[in-house]
Amino acid sequence: MQMSVLIIETNRMMAATLEQCVYQIAGELDMVIRPISMVFITRELALRVLTGDILDQFDLCVMNWSALGADVVRQIKRAMPSVRICALGETAGGNWLVEALDAGANITLPKDPEQMFPALKHYINEYALLLEALEEVTEVDPHPIIQ
Repeated sequence: MQMSVLIIETNRMMAATLEQCVYQIAGELDMVIRPISMVFITRELALRVLTGDILDQFDLCVMNWSALGADVVRQIKRAMPSVRICALGETAGGNWLVEALDAGANITLPKDPEQMFPALKHYINEYALLLEALEEVTEVDPHPIIQ
């Protein structure tokens, strides 16, 4: 199973931490996962750069909700609706959880690595299983009836 993950961050250290997290998850799940980080100084720059041309290369997007927020989630969903979004926030509770899901995030995770790692690992595993199931369905019926 192969998967590509886009990490959108405003902090280089956090981006590196997330990349290491994704590599560790890939090793534990015996998957090939290609993480690529994009570090933006401002939300405005992220909004200008994130287009369908970039996003259509990725299965999953892990982003810093605390720094980038709803506008960036909506931009990603508008440009590439099929991209799954994991929004990382400062705490496990609060209004940001509802805001992130309302904006289009598929899952919200706390930025604390001890809490985030197992949840992200579980989410990536579940998503990989879904992708595998979709591939099997496609292989069973390579010529679907077009109406």
